[in-house]
Amino acid sequence: MRKGVLFLIGLLALILVSLAGAYGTFSYDPPPENGTVSYDAPSVNGTVQYDPPQVCINPAPYTTPDGDTLDIGNRCVDPPPVDVPFTYDAPAVNVPYTHDPPSRDVTCPDSVCPPPQQPPPPPPPPPPPPPPNNCTKVAATGADLSNFLATLVPGDVGCLHGGTYTDGASVSWSLNASSNPAVLQSYPNENAEIVGTQLGLAGQFLTAKNLTIRDIAVGNGIDFTGDNDRAEHNTLSNVGFNDSTGGAILTHSGADFVTITRNFITGSGLAGATTYHGIYLGGDAGSHGHVITRNVITNTKGGYGIHFYDGTTANPIFDVVIAENTSNGSVTRSGILVQGEGSNVVVRDNIFTSNGLAGITSRTAASGLVINHNIAFGNPVDCDDCIGVTGTIHANPLYVVGDPQLHVQATSPAIDAALFGYFPDRDGSGQLGAGPDLGAYEW
Repeated sequence: MRKGVLFLIGLLALILVSLAGAYGTFSYDPPPENGTVSYDAPSVNGTVQYDPPQVCINPAPYTTPDGDTLDIGNRCVDPPPVDVPFTYDAPAVNVPYTHDPPSRDVTCPDSVCPPPQQPPPPPPPPPPPPPPNNCTKVAATGADLSNFLATLVPGDVGCLHGGTYTDGASVSWSLNASSNPAVLQSYPNENAEIVGTQLGLAGQFLTAKNLTIRDIAVGNGIDFTGDNDRAEHNTLSNVGFNDSTGGAILTHSGADFVTITRNFITGSGLAGATTYHGIYLGGDAGSHGHVITRNVITNTKGGYGIHFYDGTTANPIFDVVIAENTSNGSVTRSGILVQGEGSNVVVRDNIFTSNGLAGITSRTAASGLVINHNIAFGNPVDCDDCIGVTGTIHANPLYVVGDPQLHVQATSPAIDAALFGYFPDRDGSGQLGAGPDLGAYEW
């Protein structure tokens, strides 16, 4: 009977599998079964001990031949116990039970339950939306740069499609955009390269950003002669490779309120020269209001990483901030030079490393000069002349090994240690930790 119950359970499982459309191998947990089974006990043979009761008789009075009557009284006998054999055949009884069979794997052969077809793969995620396209005018790759600049008016964002642009030794953008600033930039998500041509910002409220300027034999990369102009997040490489005087980015006399921020400058100047610099703040005529922040200047071949110099005592440069830059590997000179009579010049929270002459060279005693809280490390001397230099941090900034952009590692002493805070950083980040970081990047 029990085998029949289990067979029915197995048959029910297969029926459920077919109804559910299952396939392959799956786990089946049968339900508990309840029922009764008939139990017919075997016959029992044995003996039981029987102890007979005492037997007493009371015979009638006895009359003798003489005629006398005798009262005999009771006579009792106590028989001994005896073994009595027996045979017992119990009737069959119904015994209830509950059986909970264990789970087991059930396999349905492919001939009975063929596997279903695999569903098609999900569609790929949609591409990220393109960056906001704020271009008001667009130049095709290789277009005449001078002609394109001449079409821009105040408020324009002129975008150069990715590719190279060469337009003689130099082009000059002289738009007065004081009513509404104008921008020249790469088209979003593309890289426009100005090759062999100096870009002059000679107007008002002009910005050059997100451009690559490279391979200029003689001349500067970005050349400032106007006011309130800006160079932001550009890459300048191998500029002035056959020129011994100038700068990858250079400000001239009379240029005021110039902002140079978040640029990457590498390989500037003629190898072995001493007066071609990464960033050159030059001139006199009372130029003022410059802000130089979050730039990386590396492998300057012909001069200082940053060169601040005014050529007159009568009308020097003043009100200049040079902060949170990284200047590394100037071959023949220092990470920075401060020289002249300029007043209210602040050099703070920078990193100067592995330069050929010194980390910092200061040759000025002008009023309001502040050169402090900079990291200098790995230079022949961290400070040369050292006029006005205080609070220098002599510690390894711990650049990421093999990173030409000179980001720092998580344990760098530059992290959260800056006194100023100019944002965004070179990568476009705001403050990422408890405080701003020294150098061009936040960590």
